[in-house]
Amino acid sequence: MALPTVGGSDGTWGTELNTHLNVSIASDGKIKDGAVMESSDAPIDDAGVVNKKYVDDKDSSTNLVKAYGQVEANGTLSGGLNVSTSRDSLGVYTLTFDTDFANKNYACVATVGETQGRMAMFTDKQVGYCKVTIRTDANALADHGFDFIAVGVQ
Repeated sequence: MALPTVGGSDGTWGTELNTHLNVSIASDGKIKDGAVMESSDAPIDDAGVVNKKYVDDKDSSTNLVKAYGQVEANGTLSGGLNVSTSRDSLGVYTLTFDTDFANKNYACVATVGETQGRMAMFTDKQVGYCKVTIRTDANALADHGFDFIAVGVQ
């Protein structure tokens, strides 16, 4: 099928254009698998465009946030992604990931909120879970709610 032409596609150019777009763009607006080549022998000026990778389609190694949550002092999760939580004992919580990380080299960050004298520490970090302990300035375990994110390759 030829591309729409100025003056020659009156009344049909929208249909013709959509036919061409449907070759590479899915109904959700994302690029279709196989529509973009991963490598090319294109001239140098065009290679950057031809070789572009789309994060939402191709690059599973990108270190985006893979899990996050807001954990209450009793261990319940009041909001999150890719995680379930439990309170194991005073000041000790387990974050269990719905999808395991590829290895133990992921990073976690937690904040304890507005209470002074509390800090969160990650312990026993494994591919499928990690433990969080909440301690006071005097190094005593204490129950307290916290927010966290986990970043890495799954």
